[in-house]
Parts: sequence; C-alpha cells; structure tokens
Amino acid sequence: QIDDCGQLWVLDSGNNNAFGGTANPSRIVCPPQIVIYDLRNNNRLVGKFRIPSSMIANNTLLVTIAVDSRQRDCSDSYAYIADSIFYKMIVFNLRTQQFWRINSILFFPYPDFSTFNVNGVSFDLMGGIFGLAIGPEFRGNRRLYFHSIDSVKQSWVETEDLRNQSLWQNNMNAAPRAFHLFSGTRSSQSAAATMTKDGIMFFGLIGSNEIACWDTRTRFTRENIVSLAKDDAALQFNSGIKVYGNKLYAATSRLQNYINNRVPENEVNYRVLVGDVQQMTSGTRCQVDFNSNRFNLDEYTPDSESAEFPMGINFTP
Repeated sequence: QIDDCGQLWVLDSGNNNAFGGTANPSRIVCPPQIVIYDLRNNNRLVGKFRIPSSMIANNTLLVTIAVDSRQRDCSDSYAYIADSIFYKMIVFNLRTQQFWRINSILFFPYPDFSTFNVNGVSFDLMGGIFGLAIGPEFRGNRRLYFHSIDSVKQSWVETEDLRNQSLWQNNMNAAPRAFHLFSGTRSSQSAAATMTKDGIMFFGLIGSNEIACWDTRTRFTRENIVSLAKDDAALQFNSGIKVYGNKLYAATSRLQNYINNRVPENEVNYRVLVGDVQQMTSGTRCQVDFNSNRFNLDEYTPDSESAEFPMGINFTP
C-alpha cells in the first residue's frame, strides 16, 4: 500500500506455496517482514522490519496490510496485518518499530462459507481475516473495516483501540467488545478490500465474478452494495484491490484453478485491471466525489453489535 507520503509498504509473508494443499503444504521459508520504499525519492529503501517469531506460527499466512498514516511526514504510521490462517491481526508502529498481536472471534472463518465456487470450479478453504480497509478520519479517529474470506459478513473496530499497545501487550484477547459485526450480508465471499478518502469501500464478490462498492456511511445491506463490474473471464477471484488517485486497481488470479492443480498454461490466469473510480460509481449509491472533503458519521445508523455476541456465527473458536 502507498501511504500519504508516497511510501510503498510491502508485506513479505515469507511463505512458500501458500495454497499447495496437503501434497505440498505451505511453509515459512524466511522471516516475514514489512519493507518500505520511498517512491518520491528514487525508490529509496526506507527500512525492513522483521515480524518477531513470537507473532507467527508454522501455518501463518500474512495476506493483507493496511497503513494508517496521519502526520505530515508519516513518521508515526501504523500498519494492520491480517493473518488469514492463524486468525490473528498484527499491529506495527513505525515510530517505535514495535509489533503486537490481537485476537477476536470475528477473525475466524465462518464454516458455512468455507466452500467456494468460481465458474463451476469448487474448492474448500478455511480462511479467516483477509480484507482490511481503513475509513476516513472522523473526530480524530478512524475505523478499520475487516472481514474473513470465509464469510459474507462485515466487521469494524476503532483504530484507537488497535493502536493502544499497552492494552494488548499482555493479553491479545483484552477487548472483545471493541470489535463489531454488521447485521447485513454481502451476496458472496470476498477477499481484499480498499477505501477512498470519501468513505467508499470497494471489494470483489468471488462467487459472481464482480467488483462491488459500499458507502460506509450507510447500513451494510444488499440494497446498499452496488455491483460496478462483472466479467466471468477477467474477474475470476479478485485477490487484490486498491484505490490510488482516481483509479481503482484490481488483481485477479483464478485461484480456484491453482488450488485444484489445474492451471491452464495456454490461457491468461493473472490480470491487473484498472478503472476510473468516478466513472464507475457515477449515479450509484456509492458515487465518489474526489473534490469533497465531507465525511460525517453523525447521522450514521448503527446496525452492528459487539463481537462478544456475534450474529451468524455457528461455533465458538
């Protein structure tokens, strides 16, 4: 992810063959780390920050990173990292170069949605927290929106809770009620997510080969989730998505074929697609206005509840 200072944050998972299955299981081959480059200064290496071994496990799979930068020089930035297989979140403070780990039952897979079907190809995947998107700053705080890949639900947490290292230092389960679950659902599982500065979230719908959006100032319901693009060839398994400037970048991987060891060598399997955000959202419920600084949650109607009593979870991790 590129922060507000033009620095590219790269998450190196250290993982080899992440979806190799039982015949060729994934494994950590080098220490996971965050690598930062300054794109405005000849791509200068800012630093490499290894994630401590105490934060990871043999089956760890670090999949996404969301960067929270607020200072003009981005010196006190935080990064939130999703571990989709160990079902944890790792937080990193750039200023102190400290890491800490956080747990919530909302980071776990939802077993009812562990079977995926993409263009008639099915596979099973027990994947937890995956999609991360940081909302705009409002009254000095931000929300981190997150979801498990094995789910159709959406959750959120105030970043001021995640940034409080002392809260989690001795107990990664210290604040279960800090995490909230919306009552609504999307129509399909989703992997990565991204957010505009206006509070519009973009994400893929894996089961229907679509890119969709949602205005985070509205209730999380099917009616407020807008399909922006559908393509049964080009949008198979959207695994990465980012907004930069006025462009939406989406990466697709046809992961269903890789997991089933059936990758066709004579076809295009990996794509990066680019769209104009304003054109894509024009006239929809999540229309983006890059000339507006508006973001107000005062009239926001809560439709979420504490993670201590989550809706739609049929098991206790």
